[in-house]
Amino acid sequence: MKIAFTSSDGIAIDKHFGKADKLYIYDVSDGFINFIGIRRITAYSSKENNHEINPEALEHIVSALHDCSLIYTASIGETPKKYIQSRGIHVKILTETIYSVFLKYKY
Repeated sequence: MKIAFTSSDGIAIDKHFGKADKLYIYDVSDGFINFIGIRRITAYSSKENNHEINPEALEHIVSALHDCSLIYTASIGETPKKYIQSRGIHVKILTETIYSVFLKYKY
């Protein structure tokens, strides 16, 4: 199972989904956790609250998640969350470290 995280530094889950410019991807299988790499994306969110969502930009990000089953993010709007979930990717919202997620949850 591949898991994505929105993070500014690869340690903390601290980026809002719409403002993330990279995704940290891990593969969890057979009890092993492997860092796959960083996928660069273009943040689709403007600096304003309640901004319009650019469907093409959102689709670009979802395509970067094509092989992921789950994404952890610090925050996400309802519209992009529903869109991502409609594509079969689970969304979890929390602000912890990536390491703590792997300690707490079994995949």
